[in-house]
Amino acid sequence: MKKKLYEIIRDDLLERIKESTYKIDEMIPKETDLALEYGVSRPTVRQAIQSLVDEGYLDRVKGKGTFVKNNKITQDFTNIIKSFDDDMKAKGIRPKTKLISSDLVECPERVANALHLKSKSKVIKICRLRYADSIPAVLVNTYLPYEGLEDLMGIDYSSVSLYTCLDQLGYKINKVSRILEMKISDELSASLLNIACGDPLFFFKTIGYHNDLPLEYSEAWYNGNVNSFKFDITIS
Repeated sequence: MKKKLYEIIRDDLLERIKESTYKIDEMIPKETDLALEYGVSRPTVRQAIQSLVDEGYLDRVKGKGTFVKNNKITQDFTNIIKSFDDDMKAKGIRPKTKLISSDLVECPERVANALHLKSKSKVIKICRLRYADSIPAVLVNTYLPYEGLEDLMGIDYSSVSLYTCLDQLGYKINKVSRILEMKISDELSASLLNIACGDPLFFFKTIGYHNDLPLEYSEAWYNGNVNSFKFDITIS
């Protein structure tokens, strides 16, 4: 179906927001200026802007103008263990997971070190793209030992929680350690996260433990345009 004119303008304005042409808390051009730029009437521009207001990307401030909203997700999993779905739902955000791949692979050296496995051991590698309100929020690769966890193969992790599956097998993740780094997106991560190549990413390396034994190793690339992180620190 052919898009309506205001929808085309809406999509273009959204692209400018995502590419930070219009930055957070910055006022976008006036309706008259946009109407002139697109060669359309002001009501058409107004309808496009209203769509983005309704979707939470823009905010109209009476007497001032229309501004880009700061709708970043505040992540607080740095201090507690939560599933992605439960965390998003608690924030009033609709989660969605797309399973990119689930394969049996030879264990990379860094993964072997993290999970205390022998070099070239077989591990299950699960790649998932996770969405928050239809926006790609995080790309995550998870590695688990194949031996003892063979039943994790062949599961559709787009609709089933990995932690739930582990619980059902008697392996509850009850402790994690995380390292935060900053990375620059490459072509693959940029394509999947719908950002520009070279955009900054929050990069987490996580080891999940079952009864003090390392069971899960994950590498997660968080879209810097939609995520922020909260740390609670106790001063001693």
